[in-house]
Amino acid sequence: MEAFDTHFKETLEHQHPEWRAMAEKVRTATGILKEYEGHANYNVLGPIEYADWCFYPEPDHTISNLAIYADLMPARTERDRKTQEQIIRQTEDALQPLQFSSIIRGSILTILIPLADNKL
Repeated sequence: MEAFDTHFKETLEHQHPEWRAMAEKVRTATGILKEYEGHANYNVLGPIEYADWCFYPEPDHTISNLAIYADLMPARTERDRKTQEQIIRQTEDALQPLQFSSIIRGSILTILIPLADNKL
């Protein structure tokens, strides 16, 4: 998807300097998820399969949100579930004081940060 393209994100940050501080917070929060991305070995699956962020394009091609996406690995044990919850909490804490909503559907975590409602 074009929205995840690094050049696309850099271009939007250049065109909208008012979004840069929010994008930096989102980049930092996504970095927390990426620390756990693909940490699997023969005995244990990692808690995060993939994570990234983007300027979320609406159907009319306007940009009204920043978004963080993460593919969560299915939690096979209570410990796995607690680890994922902790990682998500750390990610949300890194976004403070931004307003955002977190949604988990199946194994997909989506955090939406409305650009209009947030100023840094």
